Amino acid sequence: MFKQILSKNTNHSSFRKFSSSLLKHHQQQQERFQSTNLTTSQFIKHLKKHHQHRGYIIFDNHDNNNDGQITGKAKLSHSAMEPILECVQKLQFQQEKISNNNVNKHEALFLEISPVTQSLFGVFIHNTKRGLSQGNVDLLHYDYMSDFINQGLIQSEQISRKNALAGVHWGGGKGSIQTNADLDYSNIEVRKTVMNEFGSFVSSLSGLYYANEGFGFHTNDMSYIYERTRFTTCIPRRLGGSGSGSIKYYTGKATVAAMEGSLDYLRMGDLKNKTIAIQGYSKEAETIVNLLLKKGVDKIIVTDIDPLKVKQVKTLYEKELNEGKMEVRLVFEEESEVLKLDVDILAPCAIGDILNEKTIPHIQAKIICGTANNQFTNPSLEKLLRERGIVFVPESVTHSGILSAANEIFGCIPNDPEVEKHFSNDYENSIPNIVKKVLTLSNEKQIDFDDAANELADELLTIPHPFIANRGNQIMKSLVQNEWHKQQL
Repeated sequence: MFKQILSKNTNHSSFRKFSSSLLKHHQQQQERFQSTNLTTSQFIKHLKKHHQHRGYIIFDNHDNNNDGQITGKAKLSHSAMEPILECVQKLQFQQEKISNNNVNKHEALFLEISPVTQSLFGVFIHNTKRGLSQGNVDLLHYDYMSDFINQGLIQSEQISRKNALAGVHWGGGKGSIQTNADLDYSNIEVRKTVMNEFGSFVSSLSGLYYANEGFGFHTNDMSYIYERTRFTTCIPRRLGGSGSGSIKYYTGKATVAAMEGSLDYLRMGDLKNKTIAIQGYSKEAETIVNLLLKKGVDKIIVTDIDPLKVKQVKTLYEKELNEGKMEVRLVFEEESEVLKLDVDILAPCAIGDILNEKTIPHIQAKIICGTANNQFTNPSLEKLLRERGIVFVPESVTHSGILSAANEIFGCIPNDPEVEKHFSNDYENSIPNIVKKVLTLSNEKQIDFDDAANELADELLTIPHPFIANRGNQIMKSLVQNEWHKQQL
């Protein structure tokens, strides 16, 4: 339309200038709109088009007090990162808790296209006041950059809160490896190369972020990352670390401790002679089952949609099944009968979105405490549980498996007292005590369980690291000054 107008007014230079300006503005607006909906592959091409292989956004959520902190609301490495900034701004607009609470604002994000496999890497930094950032790295596919960015921001915030609730002096960080359709991840050499490259990416950040094992990882993946960086945890035991799978084990152990805290809060005694229903037999659920049996529960009912898993459970626990201590059921994917069982504790350990307006009215358990992510179809539905007097333990408490990796850099020993203290009542920030604090706060303020956990975590996030409270900002300032994004890979 604009070109047609121009062709009809070739004798009017002023109009041509105006129309040209209008056309340029229109094109910029179109590009800006399209840029916020870039697919991940389009973004990789976008960076390459601008002759960039790295980019960052540094956010300043602090006052300029001349202590070395970076100033300015958002500092971009270059203009090619503007589409990413728009993704962040949209997320902040949608989630008022992030945009309205200074505690929860993110500090930085870093992106890289790796030199050999052309993989897209991301590291997201959230609140390093309590310590340098640490968090899991996932190997996943995202169709759109908005999803890649949003998940990194959301999960890094969640990890900050988990660390704070656990009382460990680490900030929240999140790593992401975007899968590449051209790569065969079943090929060991390909997988090793990708992980080596991500390790180099982590090293380039000078200790701002420590990586640990996440979704999509195989047994040796962390050792491949460790070959290129010392800023990692979940290192294999043969190399002095906590080992692959330790986070899942301790997540299961943390869930059992949270069950004990919930029972204590409700004055229902301990786990002995209680009945527990577990939805989904995951690695975490395996730990939960073993610990519950040791604690003398009356009965455990396990359900799963996978016939092979059901067969596996029946083989592993044949003795307990014969004694009536366990029951294993094969269910259909959409079946929700397990939620209706008359049990003391319901432990969702499979898929999310199981707690909704249809299922909540039928729940008979006194306590819901499991490892599944995003258990509510809508967070506002928590109030339906509170109205019925049902206690829900937030994922930020049960997902404390990071405890095993949190202080790995200080050495690893069997039955580590620095880890084990989190499962007893003697330590102020133990899981049972944190559960009781969360449930008490929820009841006193009549707020949702998740809101109570977040409020408690955000208060803890204001407590600085006793020795290196400003280290994260110092490292970020150094990365900016030394033009991290221009360094050769």
